Amino acid sequence: MEAFRIGIAAIFDLYVLAALAAGALGGVILGAIPGLGPVVAIAILLPATFQMEPLVGLTLLLGVYSGSWYGGAIPAILINTPGTPVNVLTTYDGYPMTLRGEARRALTLAYTSSFVGGIVSV
Repeated sequence: MEAFRIGIAAIFDLYVLAALAAGALGGVILGAIPGLGPVVAIAILLPATFQMEPLVGLTLLLGVYSGSWYGGAIPAILINTPGTPVNVLTTYDGYPMTLRGEARRALTLAYTSSFVGGIVSV
């Protein structure tokens, strides 16, 4: 039980939470660029983690990885070009929704399904 308490305290450290938020935002931005998937995003940001504490650096990379999967859905929905190979099927439903003026709904559905899928898989 002591290890659980220490782990929870480490997760809610300010630097860890900031790294997770920054990584997720950076991952969404890098994932939205077609051709830059999670692996490339991590490879780009990996050298920046060498000077960080291990927990903070790994949390940053985790945020980048998670955020880039959702980021790939943005160009798939808006311009019919998937950002990552996983988002090819998103173009089948997302882009027609954009043409009907439902782009916000399509992006919300993509975000919600990405979030729920990530939570369930853990």
